[in-house]
Amino acid sequence: MSSPITSARLAVQAASIATRVASGVASEVASGVQKAIGGFEQILTDPSSNDASQEPQTLENRIDQVADAIRSQLAAMGISVNPPIELSVHKNGSVRLSSNHPRAAEIETAITGNESIMGQLGKIRSLSDVDRVVVSQQDFPHA
Repeated sequence: MSSPITSARLAVQAASIATRVASGVASEVASGVQKAIGGFEQILTDPSSNDASQEPQTLENRIDQVADAIRSQLAAMGISVNPPIELSVHKNGSVRLSSNHPRAAEIETAITGNESIMGQLGKIRSLSDVDRVVVSQQDFPHA
């Protein structure tokens, strides 16, 4: 049987060890959060760009660029984006028109047949949770 003093001493030592472990865990968590933030910033910029004079490509820029490319391709085909079109981009890389456009089948065929547009949509999907892109006649400036 241990004395009350020995029990108290063991309790203090256990509390001290627990405090050090908790402090170490908190430091590791903080370090992980900082790494995650840095990784997120890297995802939102174009890591393939080695030219320091170019601005990093943000997710917003990528979406604007692919919308412009889609708008241009459809305009060349005589297809209006009025009403706007909404594309669903699936994880497997497939793209489907999710809006009721009178020329939906032609639009899907044109977009899925364009490697550049499909590559841009795939990149957006792989870098973010964005799984829909809306293309309208006129995109408004972002707030």
